[in-house]
Amino acid sequence: MMLVATLFVIVALAIGTVLRVRVRLLQWCFVPASIVAGFLGFGVVQLFALLEHREIADAFWLEPIKDALGPWPGTLISVVFACMLLERKSSKSMRESMAGASREGIMVWIVVLGQTAVGLLCTWLLIQPFFDVPNSFGVLIETGFAGGHGTASAMGNVLESDAVGLPAGRDLGIFMATMGLIFSVTTGVVYVNLAIRRGWVQAKEGPVSLIQGLENRNSNEPAAFARIRSEVLDPFLFQVVLVGLAFGIGWSAQQAVKSLTVSVHEQVVPTEESAESMAEEALRSRTSLAGTIGSFPLFIYTLFGGLTLRFGMRKFGIEDLIDTASIQRISSISMDFLIVAAITLLNIQALQAVATPLFILLVAALFWTGFCLLVLAPRLLPKDYWFQLGIINYGMSTGTTATGFTLLKIVDRNVDSGAAEDYALAAPLSSPFIGGGMLTIGLPMLVLEKVPIAVSALVATACVVALYFLGQRLAFKAGAR
Repeated sequence: MMLVATLFVIVALAIGTVLRVRVRLLQWCFVPASIVAGFLGFGVVQLFALLEHREIADAFWLEPIKDALGPWPGTLISVVFACMLLERKSSKSMRESMAGASREGIMVWIVVLGQTAVGLLCTWLLIQPFFDVPNSFGVLIETGFAGGHGTASAMGNVLESDAVGLPAGRDLGIFMATMGLIFSVTTGVVYVNLAIRRGWVQAKEGPVSLIQGLENRNSNEPAAFARIRSEVLDPFLFQVVLVGLAFGIGWSAQQAVKSLTVSVHEQVVPTEESAESMAEEALRSRTSLAGTIGSFPLFIYTLFGGLTLRFGMRKFGIEDLIDTASIQRISSISMDFLIVAAITLLNIQALQAVATPLFILLVAALFWTGFCLLVLAPRLLPKDYWFQLGIINYGMSTGTTATGFTLLKIVDRNVDSGAAEDYALAAPLSSPFIGGGMLTIGLPMLVLEKVPIAVSALVATACVVALYFLGQRLAFKAGAR
């Protein structure tokens, strides 16, 4: 089925390319063919899902195709990060990298912790006066938007436990995650077009103009360069091998950390399979040191896998065997396939009746994430690529990291603005704690149901305000230098 799934994506990309070249609206909106292909795949899946005779859908192997595509986004985003520090030396000094990571880390905390603060404020002021919901109802924004479907599933045990008392917590979280993904792509494309037309981003070749896509059909410019002779190994395949080695180094490091995590957690396995015990186990696993380190996503490990491989090749005097253009092609191919798979797999099967409180949280979440991108990001992030970094954060905080890079690709084709590097280096400052980390898991059980919601909401808001002023201070220092 992997072969069938690959052919499905290739056909979608072929049709998407034709539509991108022929449809002027898609050109005007700067929509890449991969996004068009993704929505084509999404439309096919949803069309057959609506058919009364499911055997027709089964005849087209749609469920096996979806199952085969499932791991693609997480794996391919890790390939992109494996390429990132392998394809080029960092353009920044260590001091500049750490400064950029610090500012980005604070921005992520503001966005994600702000989702919790906004959710708690809405629950306190707008929802609880009219609806009987627990205080932890307010964390559904962070659970679904920043956390995603995986966090929504994990948080189901916490929200449905007796300590919280939200029986439909899992379903509500998954609904929020699904809506976040849909709005992430649709509103993200709108923000990208706004940025292009307002001059917040600029193409390296000059002012952005309407692009059909076939302007280079007569160009003799090579797409990549050979670093070894083809008699030994195909030069492009050699670069694929290097990317594979970088990915393997990162994956091996993650597996080693996971083994350590499992060995520690085996000592705290719950004795019964109740929602309460499973929630307590989730809390213990996220708050332990091994659990914190083990929560780092694979792309962080593969990022440093690429750096490790480049450093090793430099020590042996063979760093010049790395062809930047080839690695960029591999990264771009991975991104295109990632985009098609991620959009095709969007799940819009929502609850039959959308509760009004959930709608309030949804609207509040959309306003907050938009505010962070359009108002806070230009004030706190590096001025040369604030939008590129801000749009990654927007995608991450409304859908997934893969969604953020889907949007980034429209304005930063080769991912060389510096935004992706800052994002990756800052991830360890936030991913273990928020957006599905130990604070996300721990707050409902340890704090929110034990203190008045007004206290929780105001404290969370105060923390966001304090982080904003800290971010401004760092931005001012960077500007002064």
